Amino acid sequence: MKAPSETWHLGDQVVQVSHLEKVYWPKTGFTKGDLLRYYRQIAPVALPHLKDRPVTLRVYPQGVSGTSYYLRDCPEDSPDWLRRMQYQPKTVSHPVPLPLIDTAAGLLWFANQGAIELHLWGSRIPDLSQPDLAIFDLDSGESASFAAVREAALRLHDALEQAGVRAYPKTSGGRGLHVFVPLSSGYTFERVRGWVKAVGQQLAESYPDLIALAYGATHQGGRVTVDYAQNSIGRLGDLFAPVLQADQSIT
Repeated sequence: MKAPSETWHLGDQVVQVSHLEKVYWPKTGFTKGDLLRYYRQIAPVALPHLKDRPVTLRVYPQGVSGTSYYLRDCPEDSPDWLRRMQYQPKTVSHPVPLPLIDTAAGLLWFANQGAIELHLWGSRIPDLSQPDLAIFDLDSGESASFAAVREAALRLHDALEQAGVRAYPKTSGGRGLHVFVPLSSGYTFERVRGWVKAVGQQLAESYPDLIALAYGATHQGGRVTVDYAQNSIGRLGDLFAPVLQADQSIT
């Protein structure tokens, strides 16, 4: 039997959505339809942040209890109107089409494929080698509380404010925080990464019982780790998603 579907008119495009009754969060009963309606509702607010920025999507075809995978290339069966950019990674011999989501139709098309998480690059086209954000990724150790993460973020705020730098915190999808510093043009990822590392090192020396600089795996121990490696081309920076908690609830 063919799955029931609906036709949604989104701007100048038409998107077929299906399986809206499929339960994506079993413990709460939230469905795929709830997810799509959520993304449709927040599209006007989210799209300016996605504009001209490649996105890597985490797809959960059967909901959060099933297997998931990361989608980095625009699928071959995606509609022609979906925006994409040809990009040449160093790891492969051929260019790959990076998805760019700048319309509600594009956002809902990917959500209909099961994309729950949207991980944004730290740079925008046309020059993906030039970051427009510096990212302080504050990861909580396995025995560190979110209160410790907040405290570390406040210490980071104090250090940046003293240097005349304005930053903006954002939840990162779990118990950590991302702290973003908008950048003007002219910086390289290497330079930004080195600066974030230096600030993290300074904080680790000033607050050794609270903060550690990332070496190897994060999310370990009782301290908050400053991970500077996110400041690299193609690494996943900002995240848009209904946050998945251990109990499968949405926050």
